[in-house]
Amino acid sequence: MNTETNITADIIDSVVDTKGLIYLAELMGDNVSDRQAATMMLLLEERGSDVRHLLDAGRWADDDPAVDMDDDAWYRLVATACHIEAA
Repeated sequence: MNTETNITADIIDSVVDTKGLIYLAELMGDNVSDRQAATMMLLLEERGSDVRHLLDAGRWADDDPAVDMDDDAWYRLVATACHIEAA
């Protein structure tokens, strides 16, 4: 699956108003836009993460794939989200 061709601006915009994206943006780091956080949500969901649980509960669900992601993998995914959103 080529994520960059599957996540369109319309799909990103449909996620922007999701409750709690500010929390995900904070996990991503400084200066992250709502659109970048929305893109990150989509990327995480593609990898099987229950991002809505994170946003509702303030923590990852038990056995969520994001829990096993090391820092390097997390920041690579953040960079990918920012790149896709900017395209």
